[in-house]
Amino acid sequence: MRDRLGIGVGGARLEWDIANGKTRSLKGTMMGFKCLKTFSKKLGLKRSGSKAVEAELEKLKKENAQLRMTLEDTSKQNGRLYPACPELDEAKLLEVPSDEIAILKEQLRDALEKNQQFKVYDHEREACMQWNLARRIELEQRLNQAQQTLEQQHEETKSEGQSSASMQQEKQLQESQREMEEERKKASHLQAELVELTAKYEEKSLEVVRVQEELQMERRSGRQTLALWHEDQKRMADLEQQIQFSTRDFENEKLDRQSLQHLLHKVLKELRKARDQITRLQSAEIHLHQSITFKRKKVQRETRFSEPSSHTRLDLNKMTNQDRILNPTSPLKSSNTLDERFLDCPICRASYPVSQHRKLLEHIDYCFN
Repeated sequence: MRDRLGIGVGGARLEWDIANGKTRSLKGTMMGFKCLKTFSKKLGLKRSGSKAVEAELEKLKKENAQLRMTLEDTSKQNGRLYPACPELDEAKLLEVPSDEIAILKEQLRDALEKNQQFKVYDHEREACMQWNLARRIELEQRLNQAQQTLEQQHEETKSEGQSSASMQQEKQLQESQREMEEERKKASHLQAELVELTAKYEEKSLEVVRVQEELQMERRSGRQTLALWHEDQKRMADLEQQIQFSTRDFENEKLDRQSLQHLLHKVLKELRKARDQITRLQSAEIHLHQSITFKRKKVQRETRFSEPSSHTRLDLNKMTNQDRILNPTSPLKSSNTLDERFLDCPICRASYPVSQHRKLLEHIDYCFN
């Protein structure tokens, strides 16, 4: 980008510093005065004397001062119009930077800088165009006055013939017309540049709006990502807490399982003892029953051949009663003794008689599972 802008008008060159927003210098101001003086001479203002020249110089000074004030006002307006885009405030951006946001910020800064430069250049062009149009109107008026004067002089000197003065005036008139044509061309060129700059300004404005929208979208997506991250962190904390609870429950269940296994071994041991006792009682009962049966058969066989005496019958009854008293392992008494003993489930403390030990084992398997 150009840092300074130079515009030549009527022999004077105005330089505008775009970076600082001030006029650097008015180079050739005196040259402009001299050109105006020469131009006034060409138009026939020499006859009016030094007072007319001084009046023109004073008028040009006023125009110069007015132009300088216009440029200063333009620089102040440009300083006020430069917006510090609130969307680019880094303090309001997300804590986590991204490459896309940095690229968008750089593009937005570049677009705003170009936009500001185009605004300054646009104001300068507009001011110069206004000054140029005013000067052109003034020159056209002077040219018309000069043409009228020349026509009058031409009519006065027509009868006497063309003189060297009239030829010089015509030459000066042609030069004035050529200068006017150049000024018109410059004005047309400046107008075309103004239209082009206006189109570029609108394009850059649209680009700035687009970049701002993209930045807002990036911010919105960044906020959503941050919210999802916080939600994931919370979910992970909940899962860790659940894992800790599950681990604690597993340890407790492990301890309970070990204690239950210990109780189960103890119950199984008691069941084995009860089975062994039942087996011994059953074998003793069978042996006793066989011996009693054998004795009865023997007694019956003896009494079949000879009727027993009262003394023998009394001895048999006495032996039977004595066996019943001395032998506590009779079937009825054995079954009653076994039924009176109970075994408890180590889990639910359900009671089962010893004779139903198989049902107790099935119940323990069911409770354990």
